Amino acid sequence: MKKKWLVAISGIVLTFGLAACAKTVATTSGGKITESEYYSSMKKTSSGKQVLQQMILNKVLEKEYGSKVSDKKVNEQYNTYKKQYGSSFDSVLAQNDMTKSSFKQEIRSNLLLKEAVKDNTKITNKQLKAQWKEYEPKVTVAHILVSKKSTAEDIINKLKEDGSYANFKKLAKKYSTDSSTKNDGGKLAAFDNTDTSLDSTFKKAALGLKQGSFTTEPVKTEY
Repeated sequence: MKKKWLVAISGIVLTFGLAACAKTVATTSGGKITESEYYSSMKKTSSGKQVLQQMILNKVLEKEYGSKVSDKKVNEQYNTYKKQYGSSFDSVLAQNDMTKSSFKQEIRSNLLLKEAVKDNTKITNKQLKAQWKEYEPKVTVAHILVSKKSTAEDIINKLKEDGSYANFKKLAKKYSTDSSTKNDGGKLAAFDNTDTSLDSTFKKAALGLKQGSFTTEPVKTEY
């Protein structure tokens, strides 16, 4: 495949966090422990890292207890909620910016947590640190794909004059040769560092960007 030049700009960091829940997962002599309280014990960093820690915790839970949470259990609880909300179920999901798929994932995450509490097994700092090093949250980036390095450099100079995403979208529509994304501001599907479908050079450049920034040098990649 012929290599092409592209400019990438970072967008919104997409992470999946469990919603706070008041359901009791354990009862002790000192009182009840809710799911939200359990997660609160993990939240001792800035807001961005809080969400990431939730994701990391979920990955550890999946590894330890994934085999104990079947699709059948998830669907049973999903159908219970669906029946409870009746005809307003879809609108409730929409109000919470959730899809049916993401809601099922949240149900699964809560069931994994219950298995962990039931098993009374502590998730060690060593496990969390290992996941922290290996995992990076999903990101959404936009790109402008061109065939010549000189064109990419011209686009970068235009972005240096006006680095807003609004301007990036205009440039993508005008210059990008990627017909599938150019009319949507060059926006690509969210991905993380575990995605093997992307060119490694592109992925490295994209994950190295800060939100709202763009590559100041053209990236040569197979795309």
